[in-house]
Amino acid sequence: MDTFQEHSSKQASQAENTEQEIEEMDPDELIRFIQRKRPKLLRGDRLEKFKKAAIFGASFLSHVDDVGFFQKTCNLPPGLSDMLVNLARELVGRAMPCTCTT
Repeated sequence: MDTFQEHSSKQASQAENTEQEIEEMDPDELIRFIQRKRPKLLRGDRLEKFKKAAIFGASFLSHVDDVGFFQKTCNLPPGLSDMLVNLARELVGRAMPCTCTT
């Protein structure tokens, strides 16, 4: 029983990428990561445009409030750009400790 719990904890920690891990991703790693998180997001022409922009993980996370970055830099449509921003926000929110007060 302990082995199962230990294994489950290990799997959960491996499944969660920290902000630092994402920041260290090169463009190909970031694309693979996005495709695992949101399989339908980057396909076909959209994938090629994103690849051409060669966005590193640190740059991706630094644009959590900048839909225009993905529209202008990657030439992606507004809806897709918005979804990429939402994913970046989710990742930053998950990786950062809660600073909420009650």
